[in-house]
Amino acid sequence: MLKKTDPDTIKTYLEDSSGLSGGSAEAVYIPENETEVSNILKELNSTNTPVTISGGGTGVTGGRMPFGGVVLSTERLNKIIDIDQEKLIAIVQPGITLDELNEALKERHLIYPPDPTEKTAFLGGTVSTNASGARGLQFGQTRKYVVSLNVIFSNGERLEIERGRIFANKNILRLPLKNREINLRLPHYRMPEIKNSAGYYVKEDMDLIDLFIGQEGTLGVITQITLKIAPAPEGTLSFFSFFKYYRDALGFVQDAKKNGACSLEFMDENSINLLRKKFPNLPKDIKASIVFEEDYKENADAIFDKWAKLLEIHNASEDIWTGDTERTRRDFKNLRHSLPEMVNEIIRRFGFPKIGADIAVPQNNFLEM
Repeated sequence: MLKKTDPDTIKTYLEDSSGLSGGSAEAVYIPENETEVSNILKELNSTNTPVTISGGGTGVTGGRMPFGGVVLSTERLNKIIDIDQEKLIAIVQPGITLDELNEALKERHLIYPPDPTEKTAFLGGTVSTNASGARGLQFGQTRKYVVSLNVIFSNGERLEIERGRIFANKNILRLPLKNREINLRLPHYRMPEIKNSAGYYVKEDMDLIDLFIGQEGTLGVITQITLKIAPAPEGTLSFFSFFKYYRDALGFVQDAKKNGACSLEFMDENSINLLRKKFPNLPKDIKASIVFEEDYKENADAIFDKWAKLLEIHNASEDIWTGDTERTRRDFKNLRHSLPEMVNEIIRRFGFPKIGADIAVPQNNFLEM
């Protein structure tokens, strides 16, 4: 275990992609195994010292920002324990990045389906936030793929949680610890039907494991994760399409959902104009862009023709970027990911805009439809 108290070293843990500032911490603890995590938490719990869990720092809500107490970083809990190609599961520690997992799976012609956007994010962070990416349209959020978790609580107690073993009885959820049992009374709020990661997951007769997916380190430290994985598709067709009017772009989205798209991302005029500073080859006089993909096993030409006709029906610009190579997908992802990076840079430089401020940052504004 490492313990860092040097102010300059601590400073690197007082920031994430949110641009939030003003954090402070007395020390940073960096455990290398579950026993060390347990001992650290037990010690800090005995002195009522606040603990903030630190992952990869890619979050945009300030969740890893400490305001006093200490930081517990999962950066050295970074092993891929096993990839089982027959059972289609991967067992990993929370400090493994999505990039590292994807590279290991790629060698075996496998994928991690939810494919959250930020590739340098830690897997522990994606589970703690129930993350998802563009391919969530077809594959859903992280929650669907978590088979089991090891969690260590603030007093050092450890619990292995396996999906399908413990369910809530009415509004009571049983937490079976080593020498005792805790009955948790669930709140009565109703989860929205739309994609949402705010608050603790609550559902009648819910699975215990779902309480710890999306809890952002507030209930315990995740030290091991078992995930579902899947065979990789034969190929993927990727499209970067452009529209002069929002109504055409949104009309295309409605039809694309019915025609096999596994991902759909919308960019408005402000987003495109911001990206154009870095990518001057983006078409001019464009109001919206739709980036989408479809996986295929065979007959890619027929799939391409289907999308070409649908784009024509919805008056898409003739300047459509497309490809079916890994390089094309990577280039498209790099372009798309440049957008949040540029927005974050604006926030870092100028702060969050005040209400009513006139600042041309990306927004979902369909008033000109």
